[in-house]
Amino acid sequence: MPYFCYLLKSNCTINSLCSYVGFTTNPRRRLRQHNGEIKAGARKTSSKRPWVHIAVVSGFSNKVVALMFEWQWQHPKASRIVRDQMRHIKTKGKGYKGQLQVLRAMLLTPLWSQLELQVNFVDIPAQSYFLSLGVMKNIRHETLSVTDVDDMHVRASSSASAARSAIGHAVEHAQEGESESVRCHICSQKARASTRMLWCCPDCGAAAHVVCSALQALESVDPSSEVLLPDTFCCSECKVCVKRIIASKMSFSPSQLQRASEPHDATEGNEDEDDESDPDTDDDAVIDEDDEGENEDDDVMVLA
Repeated sequence: MPYFCYLLKSNCTINSLCSYVGFTTNPRRRLRQHNGEIKAGARKTSSKRPWVHIAVVSGFSNKVVALMFEWQWQHPKASRIVRDQMRHIKTKGKGYKGQLQVLRAMLLTPLWSQLELQVNFVDIPAQSYFLSLGVMKNIRHETLSVTDVDDMHVRASSSASAARSAIGHAVEHAQEGESESVRCHICSQKARASTRMLWCCPDCGAAAHVVCSALQALESVDPSSEVLLPDTFCCSECKVCVKRIIASKMSFSPSQLQRASEPHDATEGNEDEDDESDPDTDDDAVIDEDDEGENEDDDVMVLA
């Protein structure tokens, strides 16, 4: 399932500075919810309709990572990582421009730059402003049309199936060709014998615990460098090395492995549905500033 974080701008008035940062698995549907076209939009955005997309961030490997990114984007003053990076910014922008400053600061930190996320701009002036903020340092960005945004979750779903592909590849590589026979090729422990995450080599299909591969990679790292995580993971079978971000996208849990071996029950529901059906559990944030821009501080309201 693909995951996105997005930035919206309110067009309720010509000079509105209201912006909105959130998380979703379907940008088009979520925008329709905010604008009241379909059910389950956040209640506290209803008075600021209509909303339009400014940017959508894609490339998250899982839901937890996307939610971490959303929280830091919503609360830059509460996040030590973002707060330290924001100290270099002399003038804080208003409305969506301030949120783009936060976004750039986040993407320049080692934590987020390693993930190779992509910022997809729907608003051309917003993209121009973003690029004017300074050196991008390999920040990936692209201009999208409204139609492109509508299709984002469909296109991303194909790449988001990497975990399922990895599981299938690992099962095919296993000796007996069954999920029960998938094991770590470093410690030889069966995958379903523990709760450790595994990753699958995209070349040969050999599976290994993420922890085992990380420890193996760190053996060749100079201890004085204080590196905690290796930049690359190498397959113990075919010796092919891939970037950590690729390994994370080819990772899966023992529970996912077990579910993949079970017959699918159509009555269980659509797995592509995200957690946005209930507005009372919406974790998005509204940043409200008056139309004249007199507020010096951002007013962030986390919806309960």
